[in-house]
Amino acid sequence: ALIITGASTFIVGTTTSNIVLDHASNAFSNSVTMKAGTSGNLAFGNIGFVDSAAVVIQTSADTNANGELLIDGSTDGVVGGTLSIKANGDITQNIDLAVAGTTTLEAGSNAITLNRPDNNFSTVIITSGGDVALRDAGAIILGAATVTGTYAVTAGGAVTNSGTQEITGITTISASGYNVTLDETTNNFAAAVKITGAVVTVVDENAINLGASTVTGTYHVTATAGDITNTGALIITGAST
Repeated sequence: ALIITGASTFIVGTTTSNIVLDHASNAFSNSVTMKAGTSGNLAFGNIGFVDSAAVVIQTSADTNANGELLIDGSTDGVVGGTLSIKANGDITQNIDLAVAGTTTLEAGSNAITLNRPDNNFSTVIITSGGDVALRDAGAIILGAATVTGTYAVTAGGAVTNSGTQEITGITTISASGYNVTLDETTNNFAAAVKITGAVVTVVDENAINLGASTVTGTYHVTATAGDITNTGALIITGAST
C-alpha cells in the first residue's frame, strides 16, 4: 500500500504505458499527478487508482489539494486504455474525460458525478455508487451497475447496456433523438424509469414503474415477473408494446 502525506508524481516515459496504483489500502493525503512523458507530452495506456478518500479528477494546472487526481498527458484527461477509480468518498471531475477503453468506478454509497458535457466514454461500469450522474457527448454503453441512489445518464448518442442495471433510486435517461436500449434480462429498476429518446426498449426482471417519458419512436417495455405501472405522463409518438 502507498501511504503518502505529500504530493505525489508518477511518470511513465513511453507512450501508451500504464500507471496502476490499485492497492486496496492506498491513502494519498495530497494531490496525485500521473504524467505521460516528463513534460506530459505523451499518451496514456491504462490508468488505475485507489484512494482511501474522495477523488476529484482535476486539470494538471491544479496541485496540492487532498483528493486531486491529475491526468497529465498530451491532452489532459485523455486515457487511451481503461480507467479504473475506487474511492472511499465521492468521485467527481473538473476536467473533461475521454476514455477509449472501459471505465470502472467504485465509490461505495458515495456519489459519482462525471457529468461534464464533453466527456467521451466507451463502456462505463459502476461497481458501486450512491447517486450517480454520467454525461457523454456521444453514445454510451452502460456496463453492469449497482446504484443505491438515483442514476442519471445524459448522452448525445445512443444509450445501450451490456450488463445488469441494479438501480435502487429513480433512473433518468436523456438521449433526445437517439435510441435507448436497456434490454438485459436481469435488469432491476426498483424505482421509476424516466426516458427521453427515439426508439426505446426497457426490460426489468420484476415489476417496473414508468416515470415521465418522451419517446419519438416506438416504446417497448417488458416486466418479466411483475406489473407495469406509470407515475408520470408518457408522451409516445410510435407504437407501444
